[in-house]
Amino acid sequence: MKIRVVDLETNGTQPTDAIVQVGQCDIVIDGDKIVLGPPSAMFVNAGHALKPEARAVHHIRPKDIANAPPVDIGIKTLIDGAPDIYCAHRASFEQQYFNPDGSKWICTL
Repeated sequence: MKIRVVDLETNGTQPTDAIVQVGQCDIVIDGDKIVLGPPSAMFVNAGHALKPEARAVHHIRPKDIANAPPVDIGIKTLIDGAPDIYCAHRASFEQQYFNPDGSKWICTL
């Protein structure tokens, strides 16, 4: 079983806001073996301005996302490798921005 731990940073807190950073790490469980994959993160650019209140939380600056790839490239990294389950702290937040059909989620909150 593969669990993909997901952390999204956005330019605000509303569903109409945009993703500015995608972070992830896989946990693979095979019988008694648990393998933790390397964490990865990437900035993405949806063409939306960073709101001051969001910047105060995640400290991402406009120059961090100015030349970043588009959001769909970041989303592709979350889908690639087809995890069995996604996991996030307060999964309902991540699901506003990313929730593939039929996906199962674990919420650590």
